[in-house]
Amino acid sequence: QACTRAAECDPRGGRGKRGGRRKPRSRAPKMGAEASMTPGEEARPVPVTLHVYDLGKNPEVQAINSVLGAFGTGAFHCGVEVYGHEFSFNYKAEGSGVFKCPPRQCPGHTYRTSVNMGFTTFSSSQAERVLYVLMQQWPGACYHILNRNCCAFCDEFCTALGVGPIPQWTRNLAKTASQMGDAYDAVVGVPLSVGAAFVAVGDSISFGLGCIRQGSKSHHEPLPMY
Repeated sequence: QACTRAAECDPRGGRGKRGGRRKPRSRAPKMGAEASMTPGEEARPVPVTLHVYDLGKNPEVQAINSVLGAFGTGAFHCGVEVYGHEFSFNYKAEGSGVFKCPPRQCPGHTYRTSVNMGFTTFSSSQAERVLYVLMQQWPGACYHILNRNCCAFCDEFCTALGVGPIPQWTRNLAKTASQMGDAYDAVVGVPLSVGAAFVAVGDSISFGLGCIRQGSKSHHEPLPMY
């Protein structure tokens, strides 16, 4: 029979004064970042970094981004680094468009800068589970250069890790072009092509954006991540 008073129990969990055994304490279920942790793992702050690239390798895109940077915008590729790997999203005819690469070394793009997004308390196994879900939700064939691109993926990934959203200046050029296309469609009744929308911003940027699909070849490292 369990002890009815705390004083009757041996604090070391042995038999109490009346010969009873201490009733085991029930543990509260883990919540938030502590949920679904692998045995032995501890929740600890881990840095999350957003790496920003000029699209493609065209020097003209780099020059244009330098100018557009003064206006808080630009044509960028983004990737999220956590636990020593960088993850992003790209077009792929089959399977998931989520891929990984060494930090600041995404093939096909020119590294520009990095943004400290703060710290996540997700363990490595939890981050892997998040990425596994995102792999299912972000098939490569659903890539859209304006609305479902690498920046949109990075924004969702950072938000899932508890450090999002990503800076607006990394995304607002695509948002502007998307709004231009919607406005054109509403007035003319004919969808404005993605290329035409960006031609309004500059032919060189449109050319640079065309490099996005070239970056999804087999030189990207396969998942899983850890």
